[in-house]
Amino acid sequence: MERISYMKKIFTFAGILFATGILLTGCGGVKPDEFGWYHDLAAAKKEAQTKNKNILLLMTADDSDTESSKMKTAVFNTDEFTAAEKDAFVFCNLDFSQSEYAKGQAADGASEKEKKVAENAAARFNDNLKLATTYSITKTPCVLVLTKEGYMIAPIENDEETQTPSAYQALLDAESEKIGKVTDMVKATTVGGNVEKVRAIDTLYEATDTDYRYPLADLIRSVPALDEKNETGLVGKYVLATANADAMDAYMNKDVKGATDAFAKAAGSDKLSAEQKQQAYYTAGYILGSSGSQDYDTMLSYFQSAYDAAPESGYAVNIAQMITMIKAAQAQQSAGATAVPGGTEKPSEKEE
Repeated sequence: MERISYMKKIFTFAGILFATGILLTGCGGVKPDEFGWYHDLAAAKKEAQTKNKNILLLMTADDSDTESSKMKTAVFNTDEFTAAEKDAFVFCNLDFSQSEYAKGQAADGASEKEKKVAENAAARFNDNLKLATTYSITKTPCVLVLTKEGYMIAPIENDEETQTPSAYQALLDAESEKIGKVTDMVKATTVGGNVEKVRAIDTLYEATDTDYRYPLADLIRSVPALDEKNETGLVGKYVLATANADAMDAYMNKDVKGATDAFAKAAGSDKLSAEQKQQAYYTAGYILGSSGSQDYDTMLSYFQSAYDAAPESGYAVNIAQMITMIKAAQAQQSAGATAVPGGTEKPSEKEE
């Protein structure tokens, strides 16, 4: 169940960010700085689409790691680098420094104007936190090559030997073939009839690493409408992928119920195979359980529905074990609810 493991990875990372207070924010600049870098991805995407360029997305933590500021000084903020790459890319740098987060915290006694400035900075923080999750960012500095739509083309690895403009240009040049292939795949999703578009979307989806599929959400959501008769046989796959995207949207807004409901709703689609229904119900139960909920009745309902959907599947045994575990936890919860201090049992209402 590929998407289950994918969701688990993304949810875990996002959960760590929320729980530990790793606070990510950008500068919010809708115009490029003196080095040619935007600090707002939406503005960079708009420019990229206008100029028909790809995007070079640089994520840094200038005051929080040992490499970001050094790489910017040595490579990214040099005339040599920007002059060589400006015709191919729109540059976007999101800085995740703690100092950027601090801009979103209004001081005690702040004026209304200062509070508004801090409020806007905090909103940028939330937006960039979502972008960090969107692109599966786990460290800084991080460099990604994106299409003008914001779809992933390739992450660019950094090491001690790439600390010069020419060395980094060589890294980008090495990705030129992949850049061309992905650009062509994206273009194919916009031409031909609906069935051809669906097949092109599927080609792009399958060519994209699972960690980077969430940015394809707009294409993913379009498939069921493009292929209402399921001529491609792919609609069930994209009903599930749409649930995954909807769940990610909900989770990044800290809406666990919304994330759970996305898969429960998908499970009701008549376009899903038995095993796809099983996956949808299982994922709904998994998300609810991983949230720390003790709503065992709902969890059992999801897992039982998952088992019943395809009792002969390769996952059915594991799901049955999950059902047993949840029933045990439910029984323990029930036993605890009837206990009173001193180890005696609480009398029933009839006895009272």
